[in-house]
Amino acid sequence: MVAETTGGLLAGLLDGVARLEELVASAPSALLRAPLLVLGALALMTQLSFALTALALAGAGLIGTFAVLFGRRAHRLAAEAERARADAASTWDETLRAVEVVYTCDGEDEERRRLEVAERDFLRRECALQ
Repeated sequence: MVAETTGGLLAGLLDGVARLEELVASAPSALLRAPLLVLGALALMTQLSFALTALALAGAGLIGTFAVLFGRRAHRLAAEAERARADAASTWDETLRAVEVVYTCDGEDEERRRLEVAERDFLRRECALQ
């Protein structure tokens, strides 16, 4: 039972890691693609209407200002979330290990009986040989 549960949890964890690796691999191309798209959009908007371009740039400036003002707060919240994720992961690991220990100790009485039977059989055979 524990092996199945642990296997399922580890499979989910490995799937999450694979998704993160995929994200990290695709991020550089997205960073290169975004500025080119912005420049192209600005060129097209300027050709269409200079007023529309000015309005879009003003809106982008306003959004950028808010992003800078609240960026530190977002960074702090992200750090707190990362710490909470790390705490959850360590608690998860400790819980899995505790389940394995409990599962292992569950059959201790049966193992003790099997050992006593094996010792008695061994001693009978040794005494019979002498």
